[in-house]
Amino acid sequence: MDEQHQLADAIERTINGPVWHGNPLAELLQGITADDALAHPIAGAHSIWELVHHIAAWARIAEARLSDDPPPEPSDAEDWPPITRPTPSGWTIALTELTDSHSSLANAVRSCDSAALKRRIPGRKHSARVMLLGIPEHGAYHGGQIALLTRALASRQ
Repeated sequence: MDEQHQLADAIERTINGPVWHGNPLAELLQGITADDALAHPIAGAHSIWELVHHIAAWARIAEARLSDDPPPEPSDAEDWPPITRPTPSGWTIALTELTDSHSSLANAVRSCDSAALKRRIPGRKHSARVMLLGIPEHGAYHGGQIALLTRALASRQ
């Protein structure tokens, strides 16, 4: 398997697994209601919904950075997109966007050539390859936060 396919598979496993460190994001988010996703059970921490938006945003940002004309640095609203539809259907859309953003990025990575992976990201000191390796790391990091928030929610009930 070439490097592009290995990276793409790792990106997709962030959502659906298997992952060696614990549960993939889809399992962590299974059964979370819109109300739970909106809650802030830990003072000063982001909600699960905010984290889902943020994780999906960075998959989209990474995909855009693979282009020949990458966008400028994301704004705060692009980094942490606001929750515009705090409803059960809005939560379903957010979960779909999380999955779709990672699938789209994985497909884009599969179509990259080796030179594209070695190219430095404009304004950064790292390559596209390093950025793409960071997507599963980013998902695992925030997945840990989601797991803690889920436990905090359970202890309130």
